[in-house]
Amino acid sequence: MKTLVKVSISIFFIIGCTHQEIIKDTPSAKHHQKSTELQSIMHKFENLIYQNFQSELDRDMKRMNYTQDIIVLIDDLILNSQKLQTLPTQQSKGFLTLAKALEKQSKELKKIVLNYQIEKIAPSLNAINNTCTQCHANLQ
Repeated sequence: MKTLVKVSISIFFIIGCTHQEIIKDTPSAKHHQKSTELQSIMHKFENLIYQNFQSELDRDMKRMNYTQDIIVLIDDLILNSQKLQTLPTQQSKGFLTLAKALEKQSKELKKIVLNYQIEKIAPSLNAINNTCTQCHANLQ
């Protein structure tokens, strides 16, 4: 009887440990990972865009100098928005619509940055942020 109890407890702990590994491969866990990556990208945008500069000329010069850093982040954002569209359990039309909108807005932001339309960067980032917020509010 004691052996049966020990074996049962051992099996319980083994199942508990392996269950966590299974959860990591679920679509929900994958979405959470992508969500974390997107949050990281948006945080980097915030650090680049909303820095305090001495003057408008200084601000514009520095923004032009780090355009390439912004482009790298935008490319990551586009790639992640495309990956979101392929998640298997996210078949709801609302999710797919928002993921496509995120991709479109990211591509528009890339054009804005490449054309040095500095005044349009912040509104474009706000639109991207609103899309992310809407998705998280509606679908999570």
